[in-house]
Formats: sequence, C-alpha cells, structure tokens
Amino acid sequence: MEVLAWSFEQLAAQRTPSCRHDGQPWNKSDSRLRKKNADKDVGLAAVLAELRGDWKMLKDSLRFPAWNELGGICWMCMCTKENMHDVSATATWRHQRCSHWQLIQRILAKGDSTSPIFSAPCFRTTCIKVDWLHCMDLGVAADFLGSLLYTVMKKMPGRSDDEKVRGMFQEMQVYYKGREGDSQLDNLTKLMLKQPKKTPKLRGRAGEVRGLVDFGVEAAQTYLDASDQFESTAIQASLRMQSMYNNLSKGSFDPGSLRTQCRQFCLLFGALAETRPDTWRLKPKVHLLQELCEMQEQPSNPSLFWTYRDEDFGGTVAHISRRRGGYNSPFSTATQVLQRFMAQNTLVL
Repeated sequence: MEVLAWSFEQLAAQRTPSCRHDGQPWNKSDSRLRKKNADKDVGLAAVLAELRGDWKMLKDSLRFPAWNELGGICWMCMCTKENMHDVSATATWRHQRCSHWQLIQRILAKGDSTSPIFSAPCFRTTCIKVDWLHCMDLGVAADFLGSLLYTVMKKMPGRSDDEKVRGMFQEMQVYYKGREGDSQLDNLTKLMLKQPKKTPKLRGRAGEVRGLVDFGVEAAQTYLDASDQFESTAIQASLRMQSMYNNLSKGSFDPGSLRTQCRQFCLLFGALAETRPDTWRLKPKVHLLQELCEMQEQPSNPSLFWTYRDEDFGGTVAHISRRRGGYNSPFSTATQVLQRFMAQNTLVL
C-alpha cells in the first residue's frame, strides 16, 4: 500500500521518482533506467479515483470496521449490529453519516493504524465502492434465494426433501433452456439450500446465483399461496429483487426506481425474517445493499463498478504472465505482462 500510494503521488505530480518510496536513494536492486530518468516529466497525470472489494478485503487491507464490531459495522455511517435490522426510511443510521476523517478517528481509537493508501492524492473513503457481486450475488441474493427456494421446496411434490430437491432441479433444467449464456448450477442438493444449524443460503458462484433470480420469482408464483399473507410477502419480495437486477441495464438504469425497489425489498425481507427467523434472516450485507442503492448522493449504476471485470481480468493477467523458464522477478514478470498486453490490444487514442 505504501508503494501504491507513492506511485500515485508521482503520477499526480507528473514526475518520475527521484528516490525510493521510503525516501532512501536508489540501491543496487533498482533499474539503471530509474536512476537515469529520475525527476523527469511522466507525460500524464493520474489519481486513484475508485477502490472496490468485499467487506473482508476492506477490513484486512484498510482496517475498516468488520460486520460484527460492537462500535459500528459500517464505514459510511454509524450503523451497529443492533440497529442494522431497521431498514425503514426513519432508521437512525440514515442520519448518522460518517465522514472520511470521522472514520480515520474511529480506526485510530481502536488502536489500529490507518492504511498508507490514504496518503494517495485525492483518495478518500468516498472513493470506495460497494461491490454488487459480493454484496448482492454472494450475499443478500444468496441468502434470500436460499430461504425462498427452501420454502418452495417444502411445498413441492415428493416423499422426502431429497426427492423434492431433485424435482426442483429438474424444473431448473427447463428454466435454463434458452439461457445457455448464463452461469448454471450443475447440481442441486438440500445442503446447497440449507446446512445444519444454519438459516438457508443458496450455495453457488456469483453468476449462478444471479442466474436464478428469475427462477425464484417463477417458483414462488407457482408454489406459494398469494392469498396467504406470509407467502404473499415472499412473492412480493422476490419481485422487488428481480426489479433491482433488471434495473442494472446501462440503457435503462433508473436510480430513483432502484432506491424504491431496494427499500421495499428490504422491508419485505425484514418482515419475513421477523415472522420466521428460523428460515429467514437479515444479515449485515443488507445494510451495505441499502448504502449502495439508497444512500449515495449521486447514485451510479452498480454494474459500472462491480468486480466481475476485475476477476475476469485477474484470470487474463494470470494467463499472460505464465512463464516457461527464464529469469523470474517482479520486474521481469511485470515487463512481460505489459508487453503481452500491448501485443494483444489495440491502443485507441
């Protein structure tokens, strides 16, 4: 993080570095080219404008609050484990926002040090984006769909839960027809819906969970009773979640609709969890979802900064950096990646 912050300091100044990141003069391990080009015009300027990742990464890398900390679970507000279940428009945390310097003070008060990345020019906590993939696909949506499909499974024909799950998987195969481009589950077991002594959660990759949002709506409308208040609530919640996913299209993104659908979904999900806590449960990522969809002053489409592209590019870098011999060092590997990337891509001016 110190090296990254130092690199962005040089890019903001538009000058090549004249010494190492720790202020020491160049040593023998540094390239001669660095010494030769010290303190010259870079030819461009750049700042770190965005950082995205999941909650654990932010905790481990930036010392941000964890989801179970007593002093507060969120870096954007003063929400706690006790009041995170209040998803209403009058929730106290909505009016207890946490500024950049307030968060720094909270980190220091715990006895932690602040991450060196905050010394990068112009970088503040407002540059950190909640990632839809980890927050929704692997978090809230996986929890909700696990509870919904587990509830539906109990109503399906069959003499045992295993037989009912097999029937549900067969219906998924019908649903998957015509959706060949989407990620699909290649199996479904009861443990993938609910593990012992835990509330249900759909176990699957992010794309697989996302690909079953519409199936959840179809299954709920087919097997749940719309005249029953509880089951009707589950159906309506599934429809709100579907609307949120449909709103991620770049061509039709509507921040006002996303805000409304998110609040309604969270209220319905909360009602389900309050009525049957053994099967439905609101977890802290519901709060992150509300921060992402409801609380941003200038709402952006979450699909613009989700980490699908990052994870895909990570695989690309791993592929082009693979070596078959020769000198192996950070410099040689980075040079090889850059050269191969340049060879495979056209520069657009």
